[in-house]
Amino acid sequence: MDLKLDGEAMQALVAKTIVDSFTPEKRDELIQNAIKAILEAPKGGQTNIYGKKDSVFQSAFENAAAAAANRIIFDQLTNSAVFAAQVKALIAEATEHAFNVEGGGREKMVHAISDAIVAGLRPQERY
Repeated sequence: MDLKLDGEAMQALVAKTIVDSFTPEKRDELIQNAIKAILEAPKGGQTNIYGKKDSVFQSAFENAAAAAANRIIFDQLTNSAVFAAQVKALIAEATEHAFNVEGGGREKMVHAISDAIVAGLRPQERY
């Protein structure tokens, strides 16, 4: 019989053999340590507001929370006339204030709106 295993199959077989050789207590300890390592592992070069690197888990949680918030707000803006009116009034108030800021508030606001429109026209992945 000719048995050939590629790299992935060999890794899976070795991993299963190792895990199966542990006692239930040692297996629990291994799993807890692996989870701890995932929670503490910094992601590549990005830091949070405290200057610390976020773990992969933190980053995934933040991305999932942001996506959920975007869906909720989109649904509210689409389905609730009251919510949409409140947001519209708030945006109008903020825009009026920004236009009247000393030091070129109107010009800065026009550039910011222009930049946002251009960014919104670029192809991007949606929730």
